[in-house]
Amino acid sequence: MHIDRPIAIALIIFIIILLIFFLVMPEYKTFNNLRTELGEKKAEYAAEFDYYSAISRTYFELQSREKDVQKVDDALPQSSSIGDVVYFFQKTAKENGLIVKDLFLSKTT
Repeated sequence: MHIDRPIAIALIIFIIILLIFFLVMPEYKTFNNLRTELGEKKAEYAAEFDYYSAISRTYFELQSREKDVQKVDDALPQSSSIGDVVYFFQKTAKENGLIVKDLFLSKTT
């Protein structure tokens, strides 16, 4: 039995195309999905790293200014009355030639 050369070449090319379509393409799609997920995870990691490094810098900056923070803590009243705190800020600002336009305070335990 003898098969013509052009028919054999066409048959081999058709089989190769089928193998690529059914075996390689699904794996390529999976690879692209995993690559996209990896990019998203790297972006999340970078954002968290930046956030925690900013917190760390702020912490060390506050540690270096511990005396200033202690002065502020001593100046603020111990009671949780917001009116006293607002009055203190206005009075201190006025004594130093400043104007308090906005003041945002929140209650914490």
